[in-house]
Amino acid sequence: MKAAVIFIAIIGVAIAQSNQRTSDADAYIVRYANDNNSPLGYKFGFDTSNGIRHDEQGTLTNPGTENEAMEVVGGYEYVDPLNRKVTVTYTAGVNGFVPVVTYS
Repeated sequence: MKAAVIFIAIIGVAIAQSNQRTSDADAYIVRYANDNNSPLGYKFGFDTSNGIRHDEQGTLTNPGTENEAMEVVGGYEYVDPLNRKVTVTYTAGVNGFVPVVTYS
C-alpha cells in the first residue's frame, strides 16, 4: 500500500512538471530576414525572444563550371541548461562542415 501511494505521488509530480511551460515554449521570432532570390547565393537570419540567434550566408563559387560549389558561412547562439551562452560559428563547402563552438 505504501509503495502504491509513493508511485502515485511520483506520477503526479511527473505530470505536473510536464505541464509547466518554460520561456522556450513561449518564445517567438523577433527578427526574420530571408534573401533567397538569386541562384548565386542566399542570406537568412532570425532572432527569438528567448535569446536564440542564427545567421547564415551562402555563396555560389565557380558558377557554371564543374567545380561549382555552395560555400556557406554562418553561426548561431543560445543559452544552454547550465546558463552558459553557446556560440557556434561554421563554414561549409568543399572542405566539409567545420564548426567552432565557444562557451561564455
